[in-house]
Amino acid sequence: MEDFEQACASKKLVERQLHLRAFLPHNQKGSEDESPCQQQHPFEGPFTQDPMMIRKIIRTIKDSAQQPYPLKYIVARLLVKTGWCKYLKIERDGYKLIFFESNVSVSMWLSGKQYYRAEEALIKKLLRHNDNFVDVGSNVGHLSIVAKKQVKNGQVIAIEAHPKTAEFASKNFLLNEVDVQLLNCGVGAIAGSMHFTDLVADDMNYVIETSSDGREIPVRTLDDILAGLDEIRLLKIDIEGYELMALQGAKHILSRVTFIYFEVWRELTAKYRYSPSDLIKFLEDLNFNIYHVTTLDQYKSLSSDEDFSTNQNLLAVSKNCDGERTVL
Repeated sequence: MEDFEQACASKKLVERQLHLRAFLPHNQKGSEDESPCQQQHPFEGPFTQDPMMIRKIIRTIKDSAQQPYPLKYIVARLLVKTGWCKYLKIERDGYKLIFFESNVSVSMWLSGKQYYRAEEALIKKLLRHNDNFVDVGSNVGHLSIVAKKQVKNGQVIAIEAHPKTAEFASKNFLLNEVDVQLLNCGVGAIAGSMHFTDLVADDMNYVIETSSDGREIPVRTLDDILAGLDEIRLLKIDIEGYELMALQGAKHILSRVTFIYFEVWRELTAKYRYSPSDLIKFLEDLNFNIYHVTTLDQYKSLSSDEDFSTNQNLLAVSKNCDGERTVL
């Protein structure tokens, strides 16, 4: 398998710089005076009603020349624009997904089975039969499906804040006939409600703290949601910079967690006025060691000069259980 960090970095690059354009207009996020929470879907309306269609087609062809799979990119845009994509299935290793109008779905369809393969392999390595897995920011449910097939009778809880994306996940769970508990809510330091963006780029929606734009969604704490679980083998959390607040609402249950797989990027944490080092210290104070996953069999401790100027996927390992023996 290719280097784990390289695989994760490649996936993030695809998500944020490449296939996102299959959903957003050429200027990515609409006009400067348009709220990012109120963007019109760029594929709304039939072809004949769009006076700019010819120009869009030419632009799409030019864009496709910069993609790894030019023809497939054009086909993906056509499938999403017409809505025909939902009739197709994306074949994965051991499971399948519906080709929804979703960034993750498009990226998987374009890139093939190698997309998310590194994370899938890590989940299979860390989880055993009858383990419990929690997926915070589950998106279309792909990693929850992999986890459920691995843990068998263990419990899998998927948490997705955006209602439409949660609906996609629910349909994927039905398609794969897996028993996953799906919660459509946000997670935070305290229970209540929050506003959440409604971007077409579903894997980049995030919590809005400074306005009432977007969707209002209920918020629960992980301490509340997971109170009934005695042990949690793996907690995966990917919520666009809101990780610290989510974990602050999990102080009681974190003593029962063996592994936390999470994302850190200074650009994302800055939105919520904390630094990556704040998140690292929070976990270290709760008796976790933090590692880079360089390969599935090699883990590297963080250096003191990490600046997190690029996205990093890290693994926190509890000192209170057998986690260290599993990965070292």
